[in-house]
Amino acid sequence: MDIFKKRDVFVFIIIPIVLLAWGLRPKNYNPGKVVVFVEGKVVMTITKPGEYPVYKDGQRITTVVFDGRRVRVVDSKCPLNVCEKIGWVDPGGEIICVPNKLVVKFEGSTTDALTW
Repeated sequence: MDIFKKRDVFVFIIIPIVLLAWGLRPKNYNPGKVVVFVEGKVVMTITKPGEYPVYKDGQRITTVVFDGRRVRVVDSKCPLNVCEKIGWVDPGGEIICVPNKLVVKFEGSTTDALTW
């Protein structure tokens, strides 16, 4: 005779873990600012959600999209578009576009924009 059945495991283990994780999630999470560097210089600091074009020498090289929690690059003018393929990046991550010498990261990240 089995003491526990498969549904018992689900009810007594899985559901409490999911509820605990949901309860421990950060509330009013504010990732801070997104900083955009071109050739090692800060060209833009983003604090509000939206789409922001990035210019270099008067020409648009890409567009940075910030949704309030994550950031990504779209419509890049580089040959392989690796920066676009990275997709959404959370705080702690960063996007680097080598042909455009572009770095997009959250303020407070530890990587220096000039080290790459």
